[in-house]
Amino acid sequence: PHAQAAAIAAVPAVQWLDGELALPQPFVLESGASLNEAKLAWQCVGPADAPLIVVLGGISAHRRAVAQDGRGWWESQCGAGKTLDIERYRVLGIDWLGGCDASTGPKAGGAAEFPAISTGDQARALLLLLNRLGVRRVHLVVGASYGGNVAQQLAALLGDRLRHLVLLSAAHKAA
Repeated sequence: PHAQAAAIAAVPAVQWLDGELALPQPFVLESGASLNEAKLAWQCVGPADAPLIVVLGGISAHRRAVAQDGRGWWESQCGAGKTLDIERYRVLGIDWLGGCDASTGPKAGGAAEFPAISTGDQARALLLLLNRLGVRRVHLVVGASYGGNVAQQLAALLGDRLRHLVLLSAAHKAA
C-alpha cells in the first residue's frame, strides 16, 4: 500500500487552462489585410512542467482536443493513459483565426467582409502564443489536414525549438 501511495503521489497534477492571447494591434496578415483587436483562444491540459505537444486538427477542430466533459475533438488519442497522455505531456490546442469559435472570426453574416487567413498567419499567431506562454521547446506538433498545413508553417518558424513533427493527411499547400 505504501509503494502504491508513493506512485500515485508521483503523478503530477493535470492542469486545465483556457485563455485568450491578444494579438499585436493590428495583426497584419500575409495578404496585407489586418485584424484589429484580434485574439487567439487556447487550451492547455497537463502537468505544468511536462513536455509540450501542440495538436492542430482540421478546419472543424477547436482548442479542446480533450475536454473534461468528454467532448474534445480527439478524445480517442488525447487523455489520461492515451497516446497523447495528459498525465505525461501538456497538450495545447487553439481555435482557428477566422473560424466560428472563440478566436477572432467573422461576425454572424459577415464572412464576406472578413479577410482570408493563411496557414502562415495561423502559425505566426501560434508562435506568439508559445512565446507568451514561455515555451522554449516544443516536444511535438501533430497536425491533421488543415492543421498539418499550419504545422508545417509553424515548424519552419520554430526551427530547432521543435523536436518532432507528425503530419496526417496534409500537403505542403492547399490545392
